[in-house]
Amino acid sequence: MRQLHRRGNRENHKGRRRRLGYANVVSTLALVLAIGGGTAWAAHHYLITSTSQIKPSVLKKLHGANGKNGTNGANGTNGTNGTNGTNGAVAGYSATGGNNIAIPIAANTGNFVTVVSKSLPAGNYIVTSHAQLNAGSTAEPADPLVEDECDLFAGTTDVAADQTADAIEEGSFIVNIFFETSAIPVEAAVSLTATTTVSLQCKLNLPLQAQQAAGFSNAASASELTAVQTSTNS
Repeated sequence: MRQLHRRGNRENHKGRRRRLGYANVVSTLALVLAIGGGTAWAAHHYLITSTSQIKPSVLKKLHGANGKNGTNGANGTNGTNGTNGTNGAVAGYSATGGNNIAIPIAANTGNFVTVVSKSLPAGNYIVTSHAQLNAGSTAEPADPLVEDECDLFAGTTDVAADQTADAIEEGSFIVNIFFETSAIPVEAAVSLTATTTVSLQCKLNLPLQAQQAAGFSNAASASELTAVQTSTNS
């Protein structure tokens, strides 16, 4: 009777161990499922919507390497051209006249004689010129005063004038030679719309007694004309 009782207790003890083991597995599985579901709920509830939610040191590691550069876009259309600037100085021109160009002796005829000239293209210019006028005679004139005039012409237009009145005097080292020499400068700003000849012209103005002296002569020499082109004349 004692032996049967011990066997029965041993069998009951084994049965309990099997039932407890199954319960442990089931409860463990339930715990895992519960934890997994909670984690999923937490992940769904706490979404990252801003980089400010991420620790800076972690955020720094999230940046990948720069990608390759894309292809260049098509060139845009060219802009409109700007307006042209004003022209600067373009050129300079000069000319010299011959020696001893005779100036008419007949007084008050109004006849000018060209002593130097230069053809200039259209444009604006500052023109300077001068001539040396020489009057003389082999006899002492009753009235030694001689008046010469030189004017600057653009084509047929008189644009500037200068004149001088000098007395014929006896030469210091030449006996019976009476003469006077004077330089007449003329300058002006000239604007030309087409190619035009600019000239320095001279004449004798007054019918003075010097003209009637023996061997009287009147001539121009050492004549020069210079023109410098400018952008504007004002």
